[in-house]
Amino acid sequence: MTNYQDLISLVKSALKDSDKAQSSLQKMGSKVAEFYGSESALNEVKAQFCADAILPLIDKRHAEALAKDIPRKGSKEYNAYDQSGLALWESVNQAKKDARSTIGVYYKRVIKYAFPAEESEEEKPQASDVTKDIELLNAFIKRLEKAEGRPYDLAQVINNCKVTLALIHE
Repeated sequence: MTNYQDLISLVKSALKDSDKAQSSLQKMGSKVAEFYGSESALNEVKAQFCADAILPLIDKRHAEALAKDIPRKGSKEYNAYDQSGLALWESVNQAKKDARSTIGVYYKRVIKYAFPAEESEEEKPQASDVTKDIELLNAFIKRLEKAEGRPYDLAQVINNCKVTLALIHE
């Protein structure tokens, strides 16, 4: 059983380590933001960034799973497997999914500290009903303009939608 002094020492140490980690993450984020300039610039090189910065950090079991080649589900090789082969394939496939998920979590953490969201979802101004109506009608018009073979007069329906938009804008 832990005595009180050991407990207090453990809490102090953990909190200090937490502060160091937070500071380190913030420093990393500012350096990544400074280097790439924008989230979209980092996203353009995501695969290479993950290969260089994140893959070396993941568990050995995740790296091994990613290195294994398995046939695509439904392929001729996959369909040739017996029950034990299918079970092994499922196991390897799940391990690959777990590894990709871990990489994704790390990458999202880098994004979170490098390019923090300006405002949360609750703070974003909500679009008015009129704005939503206009957006829906514009999207519907674009969809109809690309449509073919409807059992109604597309040109007339598009025209009527445009008239409706004009009424909303008044």
